[in-house]
Amino acid sequence: MSMTPNASRLRPERGCVLTANGASLTPTNDMRPNFALRFFAFFAVFHALTAFGNSNADTSGSEDELITANLENDTPVVEAVGEDLHVTVEDEVLVLNADNFDRVVYTKPVILVEFYAPWCGHCKALEPEYAKAAKILKENEPKVVLAKVDATVEETLSKRFEISGYPTLFYFKNGEKYEYDGPRTASGIVDYMREKADPNYVPPKDAVLVLTKENFTEIVNKEDIILVEFYAPWCGHCKKLAPEYKRAAKELSEISNPIKLAKVDATIENELKEEYNIEGFPTLLIFRKGKRYNYDGPRDEQGIVRYMKEQQISPSKILDSVKQLDKLINAKGSSGRQSLAPTVLGFFDNENSPYYELFIDAANEQRDKAFRFLHTFDKSLAKSLKEKVNTITLMQPEIFSSDYEPSRYRLTLDEDTTKEDILYFIGNNSIPLVGERNYHTTWLYDGKYPLVVVYFDVDFGYENIVATQLIRKKVLKVANKFRGKVTFAISKEEDYEHELRDLGLDDSGEDVNVGFFKSQNIRYAMPPDEFDEEKLETFVQDVLDGKIKQKIKSQPEPANNNGAVTIVVGSTFKKLVTDNPRNVLIEFYAPWCGHCQKLEPIYLQLAQHYASKRDKISIAKIDATSNDYPEIYNVSGFPTIYYVSHKNKSKPILYNGDRSLSDLIKFVDQMIENESGAKEEL
Repeated sequence: MSMTPNASRLRPERGCVLTANGASLTPTNDMRPNFALRFFAFFAVFHALTAFGNSNADTSGSEDELITANLENDTPVVEAVGEDLHVTVEDEVLVLNADNFDRVVYTKPVILVEFYAPWCGHCKALEPEYAKAAKILKENEPKVVLAKVDATVEETLSKRFEISGYPTLFYFKNGEKYEYDGPRTASGIVDYMREKADPNYVPPKDAVLVLTKENFTEIVNKEDIILVEFYAPWCGHCKKLAPEYKRAAKELSEISNPIKLAKVDATIENELKEEYNIEGFPTLLIFRKGKRYNYDGPRDEQGIVRYMKEQQISPSKILDSVKQLDKLINAKGSSGRQSLAPTVLGFFDNENSPYYELFIDAANEQRDKAFRFLHTFDKSLAKSLKEKVNTITLMQPEIFSSDYEPSRYRLTLDEDTTKEDILYFIGNNSIPLVGERNYHTTWLYDGKYPLVVVYFDVDFGYENIVATQLIRKKVLKVANKFRGKVTFAISKEEDYEHELRDLGLDDSGEDVNVGFFKSQNIRYAMPPDEFDEEKLETFVQDVLDGKIKQKIKSQPEPANNNGAVTIVVGSTFKKLVTDNPRNVLIEFYAPWCGHCQKLEPIYLQLAQHYASKRDKISIAKIDATSNDYPEIYNVSGFPTIYYVSHKNKSKPILYNGDRSLSDLIKFVDQMIENESGAKEEL
């Protein structure tokens, strides 16, 4: 038998490798710790054979060294001994496939591999962070390599590693596979992989300050801005936030104008917990020279960093001229549409004025709103605008001007004015008599009930502004008559098709439709007809007088509702829950909710358990995304479960226990027992 020194003839099949004695092995988790050694043994033997038969063979280094050398030279083809090993490199990340996976992964001391799908949003978000980490770790000692596999193309590898979601990451250390459970940011990946690659690695010092009652006031009072987390060691959400918060603290400590992040163990620091009314964990607060502000930002590293950098910027821009003011008020946003939020302009002596400080304090409270805050210390500019120093004015966009309201609202500041006075002034005048309610301005109308919305093809563009203002002027006449009692707005019908559908007006055939909202879920529809102000006024008055029937959003009533779990829809809620003479346990769920899907078989078992007690308890559920329900049921997440006693339907009891069958049975039994043992009220 002849021994041919041609590497390609001894090339392993996919999913298999060849050992030094020629045996074919399929890699498994049990044998991978020794696999790299066997692999090197094979190449040592084969290297000798190749050198014997080919005096021109390159024997200057191991396969691992050759791979490294070519990566450093950005060469897309990596030379192995005896044949070429093709590995594409993208942004320092190796692109692996079934042909090269084993030969790369199992010859690297430490390598991180991402299985991704090109269409996956999370994969796309990870891509730049992953590439950035690869560049940093390339220079690490010991070296850490990052690689990726398109799992939609490499189905063999995807199946072999049981990939069921994207992105999935594994790191391999000396041939042994481990699940990657670290962060998805560049700095997080770097720290995580450095720790895994080097047992002697010492992570960077925690940049998060630890606050106690002894140092809290001193630290928060001296910082221009600081973010403080109140946490509990046992809290799951706090544990999830901890690594993100730590990395954000490190990154923010390294920017040109560092921002400090701190934490308070609220289970120990009870005085601080009570002082700042901490009711849940984690609670994050921003402090500016000791003044407290709510944190309404993200809870991930990059989100925290981005949000806090924005918070560092002044909430108000300085105004230099009347021309600049006109330009800012009528400026268009990134969407190309004119900003519809009001402008708040302050006139002050100088930046040391206590009234200016009060103004900035109020502006900081409104950072998460779309208000435009401006200020000036130029007295001649104030005079040209016919305003006085120590005055705040609020102006609406010019397109919302009318004969029924002033062009500006003014607040004169004096020594008794507080931040709350300024906030009230802004909030009370932030909505024009008839403004446009869209996705950018919905927040302006939150809680402003009762609310009348007139839906049509709203367009303030050059070609359609006349037609839009014609309808708006009709609405203005009616709005003025109900001023102080009802809020009015116009909305583009195509932006609110879901509301028109809930009102039963999606197929009305009319160009203009009207909805009246007493609250978020209590709505009335104006009968479809040709629109004019007289009909609008009559409709609004009829709703206020109780002459119009409420429009209830509801799925069709089930034809067969005899199952163990009673199906409730919007139109049957009153009959099956509110007016039901029995006790009712009702689950509010969302069809897409994973927790709801997990609960479904347990909830069915619960209903079957009480099948013999249907005279006492009804187990029911309602799709809370497609049906209306009374507002006494506060549903802020899914699933939400309430127990409704037959003795007091107006006070449903929220279930806060575990969603196991035993705990649910225990809860229901306790409720029934409490009622049967309780004395009837006289």
